[in-house]
Amino acid sequence: MGNVFDTANHIISGMLQIRQPSIANCSASTSKATCNFSYNPQAVGMGLRYKTPVGPVRFDIGYNLNPTRYPVQKKDTVETLRHINFYFSIGQTF
Repeated sequence: MGNVFDTANHIISGMLQIRQPSIANCSASTSKATCNFSYNPQAVGMGLRYKTPVGPVRFDIGYNLNPTRYPVQKKDTVETLRHINFYFSIGQTF
């Protein structure tokens, strides 16, 4: 669970939101669609780690409980993030 907020007011108002507010505004198929991203999306998942001579290998799978909707201005459509996401990395995180 988590998000990055642009102002302190959005942190306070979005802290207890678990779904994207005003999703109908984001559903409009115009280039002026205004989406509100001030909420805390949640995901559940699990991962595997394996230590190799090159560095750690990580594989994670997550299920997004409430995916975010984004307006795509080039296509004039609205896209929703997928529910299931896979992550793979080799090496240290930082």
